[in-house]
Amino acid sequence: MEIDIHDLKGIKVGDWVESACLKGYFKVCSIKHCYRGGKDVGYILLLKKAFTPKMKFSFRTEKCHVAWCEKLGDGKVCEIEQLLSENIDSKMPI
Repeated sequence: MEIDIHDLKGIKVGDWVESACLKGYFKVCSIKHCYRGGKDVGYILLLKKAFTPKMKFSFRTEKCHVAWCEKLGDGKVCEIEQLLSENIDSKMPI
């Protein structure tokens, strides 16, 4: 199976995603074209991590190629937004 490195899979800034190579749940902060050796190699997502796979808070910044990311379903997004709203704190970076 060939991967389309230019396929954003409907992912846009502000969406919640998970990654095959990063553990946890992330909010997309930025989408940038990526070039390596002068060649267009698709898109890199700048991600803010909010939760581990076990839904524990974990705040850090990561980057990942869009080919490794999948947009979260509505059920998981609702769970994330509910946890964030229940634990809102002015110091939370999300």
